Amino acid sequence: MKKIKAVTLYLFIITISAFAQNCAYKGGKVDYLSEILCKKDFEILKGAPLSQKYGNVSAIKIVYEIAKKKIYYIHSVKYKFHYEFCFDYLKTYNNLAVFNTIEYSEGKGRRYILANLNHYEGPDIYTLEFFADDKVSPERIKELFEKVKATTAFGGKLKLLNNSDLMNEKISKLNLPVLSVDSLYKNQVYQPLNLTYSYGYLRKVDVKDFPKTLFSPNDIIITNGLPNEFPICQGIITSCFQTPLCHINILSANRGTPNAAWKNAFDNPKIDQYLGKLVYYSVNRDSLILRTADSLLAVKFWEKQKSVQKPTRFKPDYSVKRLMTLEETGCKDINKVGGKAANFAELAKVKTSKKTPLTIPEGGFIIPFYFYQQHIAQNGIQPLIDEILNDNMLLSNRDSLEKRLKKLQKAIKNAPLSPELVKMTEKKIRSSALPFEAYRFRSSTNAEDIPGFNGAGLYTSKTGIPGDKDKPVDEAIKKVYASLWNIRAFEEREFYKIDHSTIAMGILVHRAFGDEAVNGVVVTKNLYRKDYPSFTVNAQEGETSVVLPENDSITCDQFLIHFTYGINGREEEIVEYISKSNLTQGKPVMTQEEIFQLADIITAVKKHFYFTPLGINATDYDSFALDIEFKLEERTRKIYIKQARLYGK
Repeated sequence: MKKIKAVTLYLFIITISAFAQNCAYKGGKVDYLSEILCKKDFEILKGAPLSQKYGNVSAIKIVYEIAKKKIYYIHSVKYKFHYEFCFDYLKTYNNLAVFNTIEYSEGKGRRYILANLNHYEGPDIYTLEFFADDKVSPERIKELFEKVKATTAFGGKLKLLNNSDLMNEKISKLNLPVLSVDSLYKNQVYQPLNLTYSYGYLRKVDVKDFPKTLFSPNDIIITNGLPNEFPICQGIITSCFQTPLCHINILSANRGTPNAAWKNAFDNPKIDQYLGKLVYYSVNRDSLILRTADSLLAVKFWEKQKSVQKPTRFKPDYSVKRLMTLEETGCKDINKVGGKAANFAELAKVKTSKKTPLTIPEGGFIIPFYFYQQHIAQNGIQPLIDEILNDNMLLSNRDSLEKRLKKLQKAIKNAPLSPELVKMTEKKIRSSALPFEAYRFRSSTNAEDIPGFNGAGLYTSKTGIPGDKDKPVDEAIKKVYASLWNIRAFEEREFYKIDHSTIAMGILVHRAFGDEAVNGVVVTKNLYRKDYPSFTVNAQEGETSVVLPENDSITCDQFLIHFTYGINGREEEIVEYISKSNLTQGKPVMTQEEIFQLADIITAVKKHFYFTPLGINATDYDSFALDIEFKLEERTRKIYIKQARLYGK
């Protein structure tokens, strides 16, 4: 095998090389140092942070003994947790629960101040960071800060990170240099999102050209924005940061393809030398790797990738020939109404800790699969579907495939809808005592929001108004039906080896929203630390989407809701911020009270769904993860739960 030329694109500059060379480390094995005076000192002690919310960051754990005023910079690979050092080296604790109760409290029995010394290597920033729910006093924070400043070569650059509600309350009492999460997030250069690797042909495509570009499934794409449609490919690098819950990252996670953001990627000459070539692409916590690849290894990888996907045939149930209520529908009815409608109906059954039902969009009901199949059969559309699915040559020619699919979609939209269905639907809407005129008709297929296939953003939802010439109900229904055959949806199903002849479209109907104060997404687990239960939340002001922002310069509130929780209850919640919305000038888009109310609601949803078919394969309650969309209504700021589905595979 020929020698492979390679380059590792490390996205940071280690400025600690400028430290004085009078090192504290004198050789041999080491458990801790009392000073960090040179590059080698830092390198010897550093490890990865337990919560990896940012890329290119090294961490050293600190234990400060209050009585002796002694600082321990811990070997952070040998001792992954502060407790391990206190137990193994200092011999002061032998019970983790007792340690956590005492050493993160504000009680008099506290012996230590516990913190992390982090170096963000891209922007070359040093921070002193405390865990989000640490009750340490402002006086103790200042004491430790001054100690670290005096015992490190970079003390003059050190800043206190304001990353939580608790810390924010203490800032006013401290005369210390403070770094906000906004500044930290803005100065990041590299964002690793889906950490894995692949092989493919490297292409650079301007985000404006995505709609007119033909992509290959073996492309690795570099782009300068966030595309609305994300094609099947072997990986992506964006030059703008993404939220972890945006469509690009969710689809990358579901497909198992690498995804990263690097601000310098689109115009980087080091990357340009690999354009058009077969490359190996790997996203790691601290680096992005590109190198020319051997074709035999690439082909072997692609063949293995295809073999992992097992053919899937659904069994749509067309037996229900009437509109269905939410009360009679639930997770068990995916084969009748699709994943989105089935899960929404399940939401209607959830009770909060106060035994009250969730607030979901009002006026909900479901159009089951039968009426989609009726529309296809009565209008002679099935032969168009069969011709596409039986043409093997067509499936290998994307341009021709898209033209045929558009012809099929046009036939679905132009054909007359069953007058009986239109009459039933409009009657259902008008019979409601609710004061809503416009209704949302949302796609709900059996290839969407189901275990193993997320389908985020693949299909279309439309607004319909009974008696309205511009937005008639029948047009809304037919446009949703036609979206089953979008090119992006077809290719995604093809990638997952889903039998297209077994798919069907149901429709979830409920009142359309007016003005929104906040829109957001929650994943019911900590996406940055596996061993600590939390909720990961992205929230944005108004109607600017958190999953598909209008442009790549927009940032949203990203935060974690921490609490010790289990199936039987929760303790105190703590909010830890990762970034703040730039639409609100750093002011949180939700109040602390609203966030805690959201936590109560989401806990109820997670607990309920854990005992449905969606939770049947979960290894345990903590790791069971749902992707939940929510909104706050403008006028009332009432929290509405809009959607719930499994997160990940």
